[in-house]
Amino acid sequence: MAARAGACGCLLAAAWSCAPNRPGIQGGATAPIRAGDAPAPGLGEVPVAADWLLDQLAPEALRIHPLTRLERDGSGGVVLVLHVDLLDATGTGVKWLGVMRIELRRPPLSPDVGSDEPAWAIDLTDAARAGAYFDGVARGFVFVLAGVPGWVAAADGGGSGGGSGGGTVVVEFAPLRTGAGGDGHGRTLRDTLEVGG
Repeated sequence: MAARAGACGCLLAAAWSCAPNRPGIQGGATAPIRAGDAPAPGLGEVPVAADWLLDQLAPEALRIHPLTRLERDGSGGVVLVLHVDLLDATGTGVKWLGVMRIELRRPPLSPDVGSDEPAWAIDLTDAARAGAYFDGVARGFVFVLAGVPGWVAAADGGGSGGGSGGGTVVVEFAPLRTGAGGDGHGRTLRDTLEVGG
């Protein structure tokens, strides 16, 4: 029995040594944490202001992901598949509550600039609603936006105009922040991306 237990121990040790590197193990990104290296405070012993804690986790930047694209829907119309990342101070994608505003603008030199430029406002102040749009694998929001005008399809080569310069997607996010003055929103985050053309 002892020999069998010893054999099992050897097998486990071999399997562990052959396992791929993990952070903090066998030369990974961080050194192993040893017991007693730093005393850990007991639960409830670190008084932290809620505002400060939320600020550490809140988004600091917005990025329109390059996966954003124009697609044809089942009826032949054009939709904008918009991928938006909210990034915290470390550059990690986060889910946060707030209001997302999206505009689709014509090229600056277009003779029709300012006309037929759609806008969408998406209320993400409810956790369930925000979660419905959040892709947990990609760590970002995904929106499929209908009502894209014909000039965008033409700019994308999908209409009779055939490549007329595309347009610009403008995304702004007003994150909810506790302790913020006025309407409870923090600093508005913004990014732009060229589509079509």
